[in-house]
Amino acid sequence: MIKLSDYLNYLNNEIIQARKKADENAIEIAKEYAQHEYLRFF
Repeated sequence: MIKLSDYLNYLNNEIIQARKKADENAIEIAKEYAQHEYLRFF
């Protein structure tokens, strides 16, 4: 049987990975905005 601490550790790692992907996507979108004539100011 899985321990609660193991499960919470797993959930924490998944949250960290999701945040990392979200941050990477935000960086890519910022790079695309920086190349656009009007969107670079947002």
